[in-house]
Amino acid sequence: GFSVVQTCRVGSLNGKLKSYDTAGKIVPGTDNAKFELSFFGGVRKQEYWVIDRDDGLDWAVMGTPGGNYAWLMARKPTLPPREKAAIVARLKAAGYQTEKLIYPQQPTS
Repeated sequence: GFSVVQTCRVGSLNGKLKSYDTAGKIVPGTDNAKFELSFFGGVRKQEYWVIDRDDGLDWAVMGTPGGNYAWLMARKPTLPPREKAAIVARLKAAGYQTEKLIYPQQPTS
């Protein structure tokens, strides 16, 4: 197992900081490509899949089974537009609903 701390700002770059402490485990037989997180002391569980990733690990795309939710996470606040467009195209080809993607405001530097 492993621990995860998910942290975000609510509503804006300067919004209230919100964090969730979770516990996770790798789904056996998936070469670390699928894992399950437990929330609220194990009351709520959600499986996540690593759908795509950069060979240098500068970014990764995670999603839920069924194509309902996906997240593009990067080490830098922004990605070059061409690179982001290619990632989104692969995500759409994998069956994810890219028209629902939300692009939060990012720092300018």
